[in-house]
Amino acid sequence: MYSFMVFLHIVGVLLMFGAVSLTLAAMVGLLVARHVMILRTWANFAVKMDGLLPPSAVFVIGPGIYLTISAWGWQTAWINMSLVLLLFMCMAGPVINLPRLKRIAAAANEHPLEHMSEALQIECRNVVLWRSVSMMALQLIAIVYMMTMKPSIIGAIVAVMVCTIIGLVLAQFALYSTTKRPEMINNR
Repeated sequence: MYSFMVFLHIVGVLLMFGAVSLTLAAMVGLLVARHVMILRTWANFAVKMDGLLPPSAVFVIGPGIYLTISAWGWQTAWINMSLVLLLFMCMAGPVINLPRLKRIAAAANEHPLEHMSEALQIECRNVVLWRSVSMMALQLIAIVYMMTMKPSIIGAIVAVMVCTIIGLVLAQFALYSTTKRPEMINNR
């Protein structure tokens, strides 16, 4: 039974990585899209991928609880920290990410023009959305680090902090590097 639960747990982690990675890839598509039709495709895809986060969490948390009870115990720091991050992600997806992604998709689906309006471009650059999804992607890496390295509480906290900061920096980099700056426009 233990080996089967490890298998389900790893399948859940893979599904979660897939969902967050594809959501992030779709969001990059939102930033670089030049036509509304392409933006619609990316926005609708991002909504579907972000919606996979809660079901994938069931495959991670359910078997994870079994493994914790049967082998590790709740006094294990990396398990507790990983569980806190997973619960945060399960709330952030539907509360922070999904409403913003749905708003972008709805605006793109209703947009009458071929070229995007400035309002739609601004919506695609939502800082809260970008920070949330980027942090989630890097926090998944922190969880995998904790699962493999099994650090103490200090090591777990440092891993989470480092990955969170990297996620925030990557979000800012993505938004900054795709900003239309006058020097970029004049050099075309």
